[in-house]
Amino acid sequence: MHGSIGVINEELKVLNLAYQEKAKQILRDNPVYNDVVAGLREGEVVLPQDEIDVLREKFVGKQKNEQVLLDGKYIVDYRGKEFYHKDAELTGGKWVKGIIDLLGDGHDLGTFVEDLTPTELAEIREQEETERITALSASEKQTEFGHMKAGLAGKAQTLETTLKFDGDIDYQTKAQEFYNTELGKLKLLYGVK
Repeated sequence: MHGSIGVINEELKVLNLAYQEKAKQILRDNPVYNDVVAGLREGEVVLPQDEIDVLREKFVGKQKNEQVLLDGKYIVDYRGKEFYHKDAELTGGKWVKGIIDLLGDGHDLGTFVEDLTPTELAEIREQEETERITALSASEKQTEFGHMKAGLAGKAQTLETTLKFDGDIDYQTKAQEFYNTELGKLKLLYGVK
Protein backbone atom coordinates (compact mmCIF):
# COMPACT_ATOMS: atom_id res chain seq x y z
CA MET A 1 0.00 0.00 0.00
CA HIS A 2 2.78 2.46 0.90
CA GLY A 3 4.49 1.86 -2.41
CA SER A 4 1.46 2.88 -4.45
CA ILE A 5 0.90 6.01 -2.30
CA GLY A 6 4.51 7.05 -2.87
CA VAL A 7 4.11 6.60 -6.64
CA ILE A 8 0.88 8.62 -6.63
CA ASN A 9 2.53 11.39 -4.56
CA GLU A 10 5.39 11.61 -7.05
CA GLU A 11 2.93 11.79 -9.96
CA LEU A 12 0.98 14.54 -8.18
CA LYS A 13 4.18 16.54 -7.61
CA VAL A 14 4.96 16.39 -11.34
CA LEU A 15 1.39 17.39 -12.24
CA ASN A 16 1.43 20.21 -9.69
CA LEU A 17 4.69 21.61 -11.12
CA ALA A 18 3.23 21.44 -14.63
CA TYR A 19 0.06 23.20 -13.41
CA GLN A 20 2.06 25.97 -11.68
CA GLU A 21 4.19 26.52 -14.79
CA LYS A 22 1.07 26.72 -17.01
CA ALA A 23 -0.57 29.21 -14.57
CA LYS A 24 2.54 31.41 -14.64
CA GLN A 25 2.58 31.29 -18.45
CA ILE A 26 -1.09 32.35 -18.62
CA LEU A 27 -0.44 35.28 -16.28
CA ARG A 28 2.62 36.36 -18.32
CA ASP A 29 0.69 36.15 -21.60
CA ASN A 30 -2.39 37.94 -20.23
CA PRO A 31 -1.28 40.69 -17.83
CA VAL A 32 -4.73 42.31 -17.82
CA TYR A 33 -7.35 39.71 -17.06
CA ASN A 34 -10.10 41.79 -15.44
CA ASP A 35 -13.30 42.56 -17.29
CA VAL A 36 -13.85 46.32 -17.65
CA VAL A 37 -17.55 45.67 -18.19
CA ALA A 38 -17.78 43.99 -14.79
CA GLY A 39 -16.18 47.06 -13.22
CA LEU A 40 -12.80 47.92 -11.86
CA ARG A 41 -11.67 47.09 -8.36
CA GLU A 42 -10.66 49.86 -5.99
CA GLY A 43 -7.42 51.50 -7.12
CA GLU A 44 -7.53 50.07 -10.64
CA VAL A 45 -7.66 52.28 -13.71
CA VAL A 46 -7.64 51.68 -17.44
CA LEU A 47 -5.11 53.77 -19.34
CA PRO A 48 -4.47 54.13 -23.04
CA GLN A 49 -1.33 52.38 -24.27
CA ASP A 50 0.53 55.65 -24.97
CA GLU A 51 0.10 56.75 -21.33
CA ILE A 52 1.21 53.32 -20.15
CA ASP A 53 4.36 53.65 -22.28
CA VAL A 54 5.13 57.09 -20.78
CA LEU A 55 4.61 55.79 -17.24
CA ARG A 56 6.75 52.73 -17.93
CA GLU A 57 9.54 55.00 -19.21
CA LYS A 58 9.29 57.20 -16.10
CA PHE A 59 9.25 54.11 -13.87
CA VAL A 60 12.42 52.77 -15.46
CA GLY A 61 14.10 56.19 -15.03
CA LYS A 62 13.07 56.79 -11.43
CA GLN A 63 15.58 57.17 -8.61
CA LYS A 64 16.14 54.60 -5.85
CA ASN A 65 13.72 56.13 -3.32
CA GLU A 66 11.00 57.27 -5.74
CA GLN A 67 7.76 55.97 -7.15
CA VAL A 68 5.77 57.22 -10.13
CA LEU A 69 2.19 58.42 -9.69
CA LEU A 70 -0.46 57.91 -12.36
CA ASP A 71 -0.16 61.57 -13.35
CA GLY A 72 3.54 60.92 -14.12
CA LYS A 73 4.88 62.86 -11.14
CA TYR A 74 7.54 61.39 -8.90
CA ILE A 75 6.95 60.94 -5.15
CA VAL A 76 9.49 59.97 -2.48
CA ASP A 77 9.30 56.39 -1.26
CA TYR A 78 11.14 55.76 2.00
CA ARG A 79 8.72 53.10 3.25
CA GLY A 80 10.40 50.70 5.68
CA LYS A 81 13.26 53.11 6.39
CA GLU A 82 14.22 53.80 10.03
CA PHE A 83 14.61 57.32 11.37
CA TYR A 84 15.15 59.02 14.72
CA HIS A 85 13.41 62.11 15.99
CA LYS A 86 14.27 64.30 18.96
CA ASP A 87 12.07 67.15 20.11
CA ALA A 88 12.23 68.85 23.51
CA GLU A 89 8.45 69.37 23.70
CA LEU A 90 7.17 66.13 22.15
CA THR A 91 9.74 63.63 23.42
CA GLY A 92 11.20 65.36 26.44
CA GLY A 93 14.53 65.62 24.67
CA LYS A 94 14.76 61.85 24.11
CA TRP A 95 15.45 60.20 20.80
CA VAL A 96 12.46 58.30 19.39
CA LYS A 97 12.86 55.67 16.70
CA GLY A 98 10.32 55.35 13.90
CA ILE A 99 9.80 53.52 10.64
CA ILE A 100 8.27 55.23 7.63
CA ASP A 101 5.19 53.38 6.45
CA LEU A 102 3.52 55.87 4.11
CA LEU A 103 4.43 56.71 0.55
CA GLY A 104 5.47 60.38 0.37
CA ASP A 105 6.81 60.62 3.94
CA GLY A 106 10.44 61.56 4.16
CA HIS A 107 13.08 63.63 5.89
CA ASP A 108 10.47 65.84 7.56
CA LEU A 109 9.76 63.03 10.07
CA GLY A 110 13.28 62.89 11.43
CA THR A 111 16.84 61.92 10.59
CA PHE A 112 17.59 58.69 8.78
CA VAL A 113 20.02 56.40 10.61
CA GLU A 114 22.72 56.79 7.96
CA ASP A 115 22.46 60.60 8.24
CA LEU A 116 23.01 60.75 12.03
CA THR A 117 26.27 62.28 13.21
CA PRO A 118 28.67 60.24 15.37
CA THR A 119 27.65 62.41 18.35
CA GLU A 120 23.94 61.72 17.75
CA LEU A 121 24.60 57.99 17.37
CA ALA A 122 26.51 58.00 20.66
CA GLU A 123 23.59 59.81 22.36
CA ILE A 124 21.13 57.24 20.99
CA ARG A 125 23.29 54.29 22.08
CA GLU A 126 23.66 55.79 25.56
CA GLN A 127 19.91 56.42 25.83
CA GLU A 128 19.04 52.90 24.64
CA GLU A 129 21.55 51.35 27.07
CA THR A 130 20.13 53.39 29.95
CA GLU A 131 16.59 52.32 29.02
CA ARG A 132 17.71 48.68 28.77
CA ILE A 133 19.35 48.75 32.20
CA THR A 134 16.36 50.55 33.74
CA ALA A 135 14.13 47.69 32.56
CA LEU A 136 16.29 45.06 34.35
CA SER A 137 15.23 43.60 37.69
CA ALA A 138 17.32 44.41 40.78
CA SER A 139 19.02 41.01 40.75
CA GLU A 140 19.75 41.26 37.01
CA LYS A 141 21.29 44.70 37.58
CA GLN A 142 23.51 43.35 40.38
CA THR A 143 24.66 40.40 38.27
CA GLU A 144 25.39 42.55 35.23
CA PHE A 145 27.11 45.19 37.37
CA GLY A 146 29.41 42.48 38.75
CA HIS A 147 30.38 41.38 35.24
CA MET A 148 30.96 44.95 34.10
CA LYS A 149 33.05 45.71 37.21
CA ALA A 150 35.24 42.64 36.57
CA GLY A 151 35.72 43.73 32.96
CA LEU A 152 36.63 47.22 34.11
CA ALA A 153 39.26 45.82 36.48
CA GLY A 154 40.78 43.93 33.55
CA LYS A 155 40.91 47.13 31.49
CA ALA A 156 42.58 48.98 34.38
CA GLN A 157 45.20 46.23 34.70
CA THR A 158 45.90 46.39 30.98
CA LEU A 159 46.25 50.17 31.17
CA GLU A 160 48.59 49.86 34.15
CA THR A 161 50.80 47.35 32.34
CA THR A 162 50.88 49.45 29.16
CA LEU A 163 51.80 52.61 31.06
CA LYS A 164 54.49 50.72 33.01
CA PHE A 165 56.07 49.38 29.80
CA ASP A 166 55.90 52.85 28.29
CA GLY A 167 58.02 54.08 31.20
CA ASP A 168 55.33 56.19 32.88
CA ILE A 169 56.30 56.51 36.56
CA ASP A 170 52.69 57.30 37.61
CA TYR A 171 51.34 54.12 36.00
CA GLN A 172 49.63 52.85 39.16
CA THR A 173 48.03 56.18 40.02
CA LYS A 174 46.74 56.70 36.46
CA ALA A 175 45.33 53.17 36.26
CA GLN A 176 43.62 53.59 39.65
CA GLU A 177 42.16 56.97 38.61
CA PHE A 178 40.84 55.40 35.40
CA TYR A 179 39.28 52.54 37.36
CA ASN A 180 37.69 54.85 39.96
CA THR A 181 36.27 57.21 37.33
CA GLU A 182 34.79 54.43 35.22
CA LEU A 183 33.51 52.57 38.29
CA GLY A 184 31.67 55.74 39.34
CA LYS A 185 29.99 55.86 35.93
CA LEU A 186 28.99 52.20 36.20
CA LYS A 187 27.56 52.68 39.69
CA LEU A 188 25.52 55.62 38.48
CA LEU A 189 24.30 53.69 35.44
CA TYR A 190 23.28 50.60 37.45
CA GLY A 191 22.04 52.51 40.49
CA VAL A 192 24.59 50.93 42.82
CA LYS A 193 25.85 52.75 45.91
